[in-house]
Amino acid sequence: MADQVNLVQNDTLPSIFIVLDAGAEDEVIDLTGVIARMYFVPVGETTLKATIVGTPVIGKLTTADDGTETLDETAPYDVPGAGGRIRFDWSAGDLSDSGYFDGEVEVTFSDTSKLTAFNKIRFYVRPEAG
Repeated sequence: MADQVNLVQNDTLPSIFIVLDAGAEDEVIDLTGVIARMYFVPVGETTLKATIVGTPVIGKLTTADDGTETLDETAPYDVPGAGGRIRFDWSAGDLSDSGYFDGEVEVTFSDTSKLTAFNKIRFYVRPEAG
């Protein structure tokens, strides 16, 4: 499972960026033209809190040996999704409850085949102050 993402109740930022890779280092899945969804569910429950539709974005994220990350936006990664990146934006109401949530990412390709990311994303939404 990926690291936990910490958020605040009723916020609509930050956007969540994910990269889908093919299992090999620096080998990403081309997500050009996919429909991406993240199913947002309270931990321990089966009822969906929200379905967040994602947008393929340009660039391929690479990590150097020293841990620094760079974004390659040159061809062929200048096409949204070609570098395996998707951005998810929160809508009003998505984060209306506090607690722990899991996000499961699923992409549907133009031929209707589906790919679900094996690892879920863990979120903690803390109550807003006041």
